[in-house]
Amino acid sequence: MAQILGYEMEAFIGTPFQDVITPHDLETWIERFRQRTGDGEDPLNSYDIQFVRQDKQLVWIELRANRLRYLGKPSVLGIARDITERKRHEESLRLAEEVFNSTQEAIVVTDMVGGIIAANPAFSRVTEYPIEELIGRNMNILHSGRQNRDFYQQMWASIRTNGTWQGAIWNRRKGGDIYPEWLTISAVTDANGHGRC
Repeated sequence: MAQILGYEMEAFIGTPFQDVITPHDLETWIERFRQRTGDGEDPLNSYDIQFVRQDKQLVWIELRANRLRYLGKPSVLGIARDITERKRHEESLRLAEEVFNSTQEAIVVTDMVGGIIAANPAFSRVTEYPIEELIGRNMNILHSGRQNRDFYQQMWASIRTNGTWQGAIWNRRKGGDIYPEWLTISAVTDANGHGRC
């Protein structure tokens, strides 16, 4: 714990708890801990708390703690793990999801054969398909019939070769209206190397 918070052990021993935790998290943690009053040892409970390093930088700690008696006195046993990087990733994912859902650009994610994995509200508005109806369907539900098979073969060849395709295309809304759109397709891979568009 001393190392996580940037202290030498000698300086860390005896440091008041309130000096190394943000005021808001201290208040929240104390309140949650008080709710678990009782005699004897409590099971370990997990808390995500922001601590303040000696250099005043904030660090997220997963603190697993329980009440016990140590040398006959009421005490707290805490097991700490630095989860700052995990919290950064979670925040990045939250922001990406917020952008995905709030942008006015229609976005759809498919597998490499056109199966729809995800779509944003703008895509739903343009195509007139509810999002829940789109998931699992194939993009060919939007085919207008105005592009021939050679057009799609060339488009997919470009995606497989260059990782991208861009151009004008005619698609069909759920209600049957045919509309023009400028389409950009980019191939991406997940953590396992599987392709997405």
